[in-house]
Amino acid sequence: MVRTIVAVLAALPGFMTTMIGTFKFAARSDWFWTKHHMMDALGRQLEYEGKNEQAVSENLTQFIIRHESAWPSFGQAPKQP
Repeated sequence: MVRTIVAVLAALPGFMTTMIGTFKFAARSDWFWTKHHMMDALGRQLEYEGKNEQAVSENLTQFIIRHESAWPSFGQAPKQP
């Protein structure tokens, strides 16, 4: 029983490193916050800066096209040196 617990605890850091590298949590978080800040900026342009709705809509369309292609897909596990 003790050996099993020690084995699981010993494997945990390697497992976590593989998960972080594969799922790219930080890159996905950055992607989300970039999108959030852009949407917020476009809303402020409409509400406070008096921007034309058509211009803001065009900016939104262009941003979405660029930003959706930048979604961080699943990656490969980190390579050993």
